Amino acid sequence: MKRVIDWEKFMSRHDIVCDDLPHKWDEGAYLGNGTLGALLYHNEVDNIIIKLGHTGVYDNRPAKGVHVNDKMFQTPRLPIGDFVLKTVGEVKGGNMRLDIYNATATGKIETTCGEVEYSAYVASEKDVIIFEWKTTEGEKDSSFLWCPEMCESPRQTMMRKKADMRRYNHDYENSKTAFFSISDGINICTQPKYCGGDYSTAWLNTNENGVRKLYISVTTSPETNGSINLAKSNILEAKANENKVREDHIKWWHDCFQRSFVSISDSVFESFYWIQIYKMASATRKNGRIIDTIGPWLTTTSWPAAFWNLNVQLTYEPMYPSNQLEIAESLWRTLKAEYQTLINNVDEPYRKDCAGIGSNTTATLDSKVAVPGRDKEGYVELGNLTWILHCCYLHYRMTMDKELLEDLIYPLLKRTMQYYMYFLKPDENGILHLMPTSSPEYGIVDEDCNYDLALIRWGCKTLLEICTILGQSDEKMGEWHYILDKLTPYPQNEKEGFHISKNYPMAKSHRHFSHLLMFYPLHLLNPYDEKDSERIITSVEHWHSMPEKLEGYSETGAASMFATLQDGNRALHYLSTLWSRFLRPNTMYKEDGGAVLETPLSAANAMLDMLIQSWNKNIHVFPAMPDKWKDATIDNLCAEGAFRVSASRRDGKLLWVRVKSLAGEPCVIKAAFEGEVKSDRPFTQNGDEYTVELKADEEVVLYVCAEDQVEVAPVEVTDGMSNCYGMNAKMDTIMSRVSYLDQR
Repeated sequence: MKRVIDWEKFMSRHDIVCDDLPHKWDEGAYLGNGTLGALLYHNEVDNIIIKLGHTGVYDNRPAKGVHVNDKMFQTPRLPIGDFVLKTVGEVKGGNMRLDIYNATATGKIETTCGEVEYSAYVASEKDVIIFEWKTTEGEKDSSFLWCPEMCESPRQTMMRKKADMRRYNHDYENSKTAFFSISDGINICTQPKYCGGDYSTAWLNTNENGVRKLYISVTTSPETNGSINLAKSNILEAKANENKVREDHIKWWHDCFQRSFVSISDSVFESFYWIQIYKMASATRKNGRIIDTIGPWLTTTSWPAAFWNLNVQLTYEPMYPSNQLEIAESLWRTLKAEYQTLINNVDEPYRKDCAGIGSNTTATLDSKVAVPGRDKEGYVELGNLTWILHCCYLHYRMTMDKELLEDLIYPLLKRTMQYYMYFLKPDENGILHLMPTSSPEYGIVDEDCNYDLALIRWGCKTLLEICTILGQSDEKMGEWHYILDKLTPYPQNEKEGFHISKNYPMAKSHRHFSHLLMFYPLHLLNPYDEKDSERIITSVEHWHSMPEKLEGYSETGAASMFATLQDGNRALHYLSTLWSRFLRPNTMYKEDGGAVLETPLSAANAMLDMLIQSWNKNIHVFPAMPDKWKDATIDNLCAEGAFRVSASRRDGKLLWVRVKSLAGEPCVIKAAFEGEVKSDRPFTQNGDEYTVELKADEEVVLYVCAEDQVEVAPVEVTDGMSNCYGMNAKMDTIMSRVSYLDQR
């Protein structure tokens, strides 16, 4: 199989291009290395803003006196500040481009006195931003001004701006004032935290042969004045080794993008997909912190934290099929590092054999889990950690790494199931019912929440599978079998589908799809079974029949569900609504409470669900292709069982499929070929199902085309919508709904 990809040329058609100056957070160019972030845009007064962010800069306030149960005031992410480029003349116009393949922003500012051209990147291997600019003679005196932000919870700032005095914290105390210092020619602004420790922003201006540079670093430390020397050394090392810093940066990003390949005959969606790969790789790294609601690009928000009842899950899900498994490690590594915290999140009587996590956390995973029966209102969410472990199990299934399974997933999943066991009670017929819990955000506490019932079934089923995989028995196996046999059916009715819980059908608009987890993403229902498919279609249609509170991830969730049902046209219909109602020019996303990352990433996952699926030990190739996506090529995407899958279709017809096995697992491929299927290996066929015996590191190619057509190459796009994201006429077309996208 040949690979014919000019990566520079192909990736350049996905850059975010602004023919006019972007003026907002959700219009600008964003850069990041998983820890340090920068977002570039212009405002109406100043010329260019470099808004800084750092995923490790959290507050450290005690609970006492600061809304005891609200971590968004106690230990939230904290803003850092902006560098503002002041030009000599008044700005007349300009442009900006985010080159995602090289993770570099470039642009030009035109003023009444001349021009400024610039480029900027956040080094992939070092926490340094390098901003380089040149000016014409009339702008030679332009300069940067450092504008630190107040060391205050973004939630507090948001409530003040909204004049929401009910949620504004009137007892909030300001931190100490930042102070400035100079060391070895480097400027440093250090902000003490409320309870000790600090974070520092350091910068250095240089001007050599008319090329001016601004080096910026942000560091944080639990010790007072501990961040100063680290910030300074980052800049000195980067300046002394700048060529290598740049080379390492380019290599890291090229390697990242080339882990897999996706090309479809639809520029709008193809570019969106690649921008999301760029975004997720900018937001975390292998040993990085968990991605919270905003990643490295903190802005004013009600949610400066990580939310565990949907947001984190949706953020990480696309990393698995897209073969971004290295950066996805930040999730399970965080769980492993905070294992004891997860145990401490349950009340003391349960810590001997249980663990869990509440709805949201900040710097650590500290978030208490409610106790059913005692806690009768609020967030009585028991299933969040189990849902997160489903993501980790996907990581295992894509790698078949038994060490991950044995060291983390198995013991932690066993603890989450044990917590449920304490609150399962039999009725007079021996049927097990769950005491009152919450379905995320629906606002009720009731028995037999479908959110929990689905996760209990998945958890017990998976624990039994793990015992088989590891070749060991467990004293709890009998209980897991018993629960699967006796657990009450999902509450539902024929007209509306699945309920929220035993006594609450879905009777009001609700943005979450947590009551439907049994279908997606847990795959406990069979889309090939007519009864199951009818139930889920009824449920999704009823859910979306009340649109008032639906948000972007309501649309992407429905898109993934219809993709699982192999209805590509309906999947695209729901996915397209994200563009027509929610998406911002730079593919960021906002709701009423502020900006959040998970929804665009979940849209990328929905696209992947249309291109490839793997569940119940089958690999589904192009399972839900809409009529508008006639041509597509995928390469090296991940499937469960540690398979790497490549395939191509043209004019709506599947040409070939290649599957490589990394672990020697059973290989069953579902692919809708037309015509006689040939292969370089023996296979058995049953309709559209192909079974092949593969050992580790072996591969198979199935094809109906000529052998020389088995190649990985970009598909041709002729819709004229390349580089459609950013502040430009093409994006205006999308945002104004004049494009070809499906409308409600």
